[in-house]
Amino acid sequence: MFVLIAKKYIEQKRHSIYQALVSEFDSHLYLLVRTVPNVLQLASSETMMHSIINDALEENEINFFSMCEVIKRLMRVVSSQLSSSAMILMVDDLQWADPVSLGLIHTILADPDISILFVGTYRDNEVPPSHILFGFCEWLLKFNVPLTNLKIQGLLFEDVNFMVSDLLGTFPRLCESLSRVVLRKTEGNPLFVSTFLSSLVGKQLLQYNLRIKRWEWNIDEIPAENITPNVLDLISAKMDELSENIRAALKTASCFGIKMHDSFVHELSQHPHYSSLRTNLMAAIDYGLMEFDSDGSSFRFVHDNVLEAAYDMISSDSKDKFHFDIGMVLLASYEKKNIESTSTLVAILDQINHGVLLLEDKAQHISIAKLNLQAGMESLRGSNYTSAYNFAKLGVSLLPDDSPWTKHYDLCLKLYMLLSRAAYSYRKIDEAKDATNIVINHANTLQDKLDAYTIKRNIIVVDCNPDDANQLIATVIGLLKSLGEHIPCDGEARRDISRQVDIAIKSFQRESDDRLLHMPEFSSEKKHDAIMQAYSILVGLGFIAKPQLNAYYAARWAQFCLKHTVALKQAYDVGLQTGNSSIAGMHKIFAIAREIFAGVNLVRIKDEIECDLKSQEYHGSVSVAGMKLGVHLMAVKCLIDGEKESSSTKSEDESLYENNPTVVHYQMITSVYCGYFERVKHLAKRWEKITVTNYSKEILSLRLVYVYFYWGLASLVVARRGRASKISDFDRFISIVENAEGFSMWNFRNKVTLLKALRHSLLSQNTEADATFQSAVEFSQSSKFVHEEGLCHELAGMHYEELGEFQKALNSYRQAEKCYSTWGSQMKYRIIRNI
Repeated sequence: MFVLIAKKYIEQKRHSIYQALVSEFDSHLYLLVRTVPNVLQLASSETMMHSIINDALEENEINFFSMCEVIKRLMRVVSSQLSSSAMILMVDDLQWADPVSLGLIHTILADPDISILFVGTYRDNEVPPSHILFGFCEWLLKFNVPLTNLKIQGLLFEDVNFMVSDLLGTFPRLCESLSRVVLRKTEGNPLFVSTFLSSLVGKQLLQYNLRIKRWEWNIDEIPAENITPNVLDLISAKMDELSENIRAALKTASCFGIKMHDSFVHELSQHPHYSSLRTNLMAAIDYGLMEFDSDGSSFRFVHDNVLEAAYDMISSDSKDKFHFDIGMVLLASYEKKNIESTSTLVAILDQINHGVLLLEDKAQHISIAKLNLQAGMESLRGSNYTSAYNFAKLGVSLLPDDSPWTKHYDLCLKLYMLLSRAAYSYRKIDEAKDATNIVINHANTLQDKLDAYTIKRNIIVVDCNPDDANQLIATVIGLLKSLGEHIPCDGEARRDISRQVDIAIKSFQRESDDRLLHMPEFSSEKKHDAIMQAYSILVGLGFIAKPQLNAYYAARWAQFCLKHTVALKQAYDVGLQTGNSSIAGMHKIFAIAREIFAGVNLVRIKDEIECDLKSQEYHGSVSVAGMKLGVHLMAVKCLIDGEKESSSTKSEDESLYENNPTVVHYQMITSVYCGYFERVKHLAKRWEKITVTNYSKEILSLRLVYVYFYWGLASLVVARRGRASKISDFDRFISIVENAEGFSMWNFRNKVTLLKALRHSLLSQNTEADATFQSAVEFSQSSKFVHEEGLCHELAGMHYEELGEFQKALNSYRQAEKCYSTWGSQMKYRIIRNI
C-alpha cells in the first residue's frame, strides 16, 4: 500500500499522510514499522528513517491483539487522508485462510471509521459448511458490515466459442460445434478449456492441417472419447507425457508452493542430484505449466491447479523425505555462506521440518532445534504468530527426552519461552500456560523466572482468574522482598495508601518536566531492572485480584522509578510492547468514562463500546476489562433510552451491581437525568460505604467530587419540592466541588455555579438565581459539556415554572431539548417534550 502511495501521490500528500501517522502513533511509531515495514516509504529523511528502524529492532514482540490495534489505527489514518480515493482490499483464495488472518481482516472491516471496499474470493467446492469463512461472514453481519455474495459462473457459450476461435485462429462460426462439446466437458472453466483442447491435440482428435493451413477435428469422435471432466486429471495426464527430468523439476518446485525463488534454483543446481533443475524448469515454461514472476525473480506455476497436480506426483509416503532432502541440500549450501536472510532460513526450515523426525542423529536434532528457535524468534518479531508457534512446537519436540534442561538449559529456556509467547499471541492460551509453567519450574535464575512471570501475568489477565492472580501476587511480593522492596500485608498496605500516594505526588512535583522526559531508559543495575519488572507484574495483576490496593502498588512503583531515575516512558511501554490487550482495555475503560463525563455523544459511545466488546468476543479475548466495559454500556444505554435498557442488560451476578462503586456511580448519574432525585441520596450513601470499606477517598478524589456534585444537586432539587433539609448540608456539597474547581476550573466551574443557582432558588433569591443559572449555562458551553448545559437549562426551566414565568420556562426547556438531542439522549428528549 505504501509503495503505491509513494508512487502515486506528490511529496506534499505523502508528507501529510506521514505526519498524520506520526501524530496518531507518536513515540510508538516504531510499532507500526515493526508491523508494516513499508511505511518507511513515506519517511522523508534518512536520519528519521534510521531512528525509527533502530526503535523497531528492539527485542519486544507484538502479539495478535496489539497487531490488530496497530493495523486498525493505521487504516483509520489512511482512510481519512485518502477520503477522495477508493481504498480496496483484495484477498484471493480465502478457502485457505487461517483464523488469525481472518481476525485481522475482521478488525479492519468492522471498524466504522475505516472506509474500504473488501473483495474476497474462494472456491465453494473446497469450503465445507463448517469452514471458518462462514463464521467470519456471520460476525461481519453482527457488526453491520454489508455483504454481497456473488457466485462466479463458468463462461457462456459465446465466450467459450470466442476463446476456442482465438486459440485455433478460426472464424467463430466455423468452430461452434467444437465449442459446444468443450463447454459441455469443461462447464466454462477457462483453465479447463485450454487444458482440454491440449488433451485433444495429444490424442490427435484435434490436428493442424498444413495443406489447408487450419485446425481440423471430427465432431463425431470427440464426444465418444472417455475424457475426464476433472481439470486436475487432465493436467496430471499431460504431466505423465513429460520426460522424467521435467517431472522431477516440477515436483521439486511444487515443494516451495506457488513459486520458487531463483536463488533456491541456483543453490540446488550446484548439487549433482539437482544439476539440471534450471534447464527442466525452463522446459516446463515451454509446456505452459510455469512462467517467470513479474520481476523475473522466481519460477511460478501458471495456476494453483497445476501446482496441485505437480505436488500430487510425489507419493504420499515419500513427501516428507522429498522435502527434507531439498532442505538439507540448501542448508549445507547456505551454511557455507552464513545465512543472514530470515526469509531464506524460514523457507529452508519449511523443507527440513517436514521430515526432521526421520533423523536418527540426536546431535542433528539439537542443531535443527536451534535453527527453529532462530526462525521462530524472527517470525515473532515480524508478527507472524502462526510460523513462530509452529517453529517453537517443532523445536521443543526435537529436545532429548533424557534431562534436556540439564544438558541444554539455554536452548530449553529459549524454546519454551518462545512457545509461551507465540501460543499467547496465537490465542492458544492453554498451551501458553503449560509452556510458562514449565519455564517457572525449571528456571534457575531470577531474570528467567521474571520473564516467565510476566507472560503468566498476561495470561491471567486475559483469563480474568482472581485465584491465579492472587497466587502470583504472593510470589512476586516474596520476590520483591528478597530484592529489598518490602510490601506489607493487605490491611497495612490499605491503611498506607494515602501516605504512599502523597509521597509519589511530592516526588513528581520535585522533578522538572525536562528531567522527567529525559531520564535514562535503562538502569545500570540488573537488580533495578528486576524490581521494575516485578512491580509491572504486580500492578497488572492488581486490576484482577486487588483493585483496592492497586494505587498502593502503583505509588510504590512510581517512587522506585523516580528514586533510581528509571524513565517513566519505559514503565509505560511495558504493557504496549508486550501487547497486553487487557491492560490496554483498562485504559480504554478510563477513556470511555471520561467521554461519558465530558458529554460526548451517547450513541457514538455506545457504538464504540459495542464494537470493542464484539471484537473481544470475536477474538476470544473477553477479560475483566470487557466486563467493566459492559457496565459502562449499561449506563450509556440507560441514558439513551431510559430504565428499560438498564434492566435488560443487568448481569446475572447481582453482587456486581450491589457492591461495585462504578455501577453505583452510574446509577446515581442515570437517576439524576431520569429525574429520580430521591434515589440519589440513597445511592450516594451506598457508594460511600463501599469505597470507605475498600478504597481510599484520596485515590477516588475525581469520582468523589462527581458523587458529591450529584448528591448536592439532587438534595437541592428535593428540598425545593418541600422536603426539609439543612442549608449547611448543601453548603458542604458546594464547598467540596468548589475546592475541586481550584484544581480544574474547566471541569468544575459550571457545576459549582449550578449548585449555587439551585441554592439561590431554594432561598427565593430570584435575581441571584437568574444570573447564576445563566452563568452555569455559559460555563457549560465554554467547557463543551452539552449534557450539563442541558441540565442547567432544565433546572432553570423548573425554577421559572415555579415562579409562574412560563415563557422563560418554555425557552429554557426548548434549549434543554436541543442540548439533550445533541447529547444523544432520546430519554431526556422525550421527558422535556412531555413537559
